[in-house]
Amino acid sequence: MNTKNLMNKFTEEEHKFAHLLFDKKEDIQLLMSDGSQSCAIVDNTMLDLYNLTIAFINKDESVCVGTYNKHSFSFPLNQEAPLTRVWLDCRDAKDIRCHFISDGKYYKLSKNPEIKNDNLLIVLLETPDFVQFSIYDGLLINNRVSHIFLTASHTKEKIKTIAYSLLNRSFSGLSEYFHQLEGDTFGKK
Repeated sequence: MNTKNLMNKFTEEEHKFAHLLFDKKEDIQLLMSDGSQSCAIVDNTMLDLYNLTIAFINKDESVCVGTYNKHSFSFPLNQEAPLTRVWLDCRDAKDIRCHFISDGKYYKLSKNPEIKNDNLLIVLLETPDFVQFSIYDGLLINNRVSHIFLTASHTKEKIKTIAYSLLNRSFSGLSEYFHQLEGDTFGKK
């Protein structure tokens, strides 16, 4: 997979995260997609087989991109996807921070209740070994960020149901689209 295009034009902040991720091997994750290709780097490892959905909504914009069952996508289907990157700073488990960059805009998303915004970020990463669900909701007063990593199969299915429900409510028809993409290998049980 050629991810060079996905890593083009890092912001100054992103260069700092890249240094922490690649050189220092800190607990930083990089998830990115442009609707035609995606990449997931967790624990300084580029994942091979995964489903990734990155969804971001606020009053001015909405983006939903990723890879599902080996198919890259941008939803709604008639919408061109901007290059979208999410940096998850997991160095402090009590204060996971999300950094969202898309279409030249940068959002630092944290649990700080003094910063008021209507941003919603939903990230679902699914591999054969684990499911990771991250959400940021700027409309909440407290506990705006939740980051869940699961390996047990029965709990993985439950968190996927919650995540796909939120995604489908935010992007009507997404569930049906994913159902169309199922059937090759990864989505089957």
